[in-house]
Amino acid sequence: NYEYSIDDGFSYFSNSVFNGLSSDSYSIKVRRTNTQCVFDYLADIILSAPEAPHIISVAITQPGCGNETGTIVCQVDKDNVEYSLDNSGLWQANNLFTGLMAGNYVIKIRNSDGSCVSTYPDTILLKSEVAINILNINVTENTDCTLPNGRIVIETNISEVMYSIDN
Repeated sequence: NYEYSIDDGFSYFSNSVFNGLSSDSYSIKVRRTNTQCVFDYLADIILSAPEAPHIISVAITQPGCGNETGTIVCQVDKDNVEYSLDNSGLWQANNLFTGLMAGNYVIKIRNSDGSCVSTYPDTILLKSEVAINILNINVTENTDCTLPNGRIVIETNISEVMYSIDN
């Protein structure tokens, strides 16, 4: 019978399987039960964890101005990453989400092997803009040859609009 150690012989166990280990270096020793006959494995075993990806920036294009859908583009700090929106369970290799209706979106990323899921801390809001309709244009002609006193009044369906008459 044998006993097994992964901490350089500090403690021994009858089971040769060690589960739930964190990223670290492990010095392996095996000994015969109730003896001092110890076999040292020649090299330490190093367990390492994958590196989690992080979202560096998010660019959005809001729906509106003739386009009913928006887009979200993520920039991350490493390659081989997958992206998902709203806990859908659907993952994609492309960092671009298109055809998005107005609403709130939660972005998740992970390594392409499925490890290390990260959630972007901010919820992304795509806002639907109300289409601007010109309801009426009232024109008052100049009444004086030397004094510019003409007038154009534009009426729209919303009040928060900027106007231009010169492009």
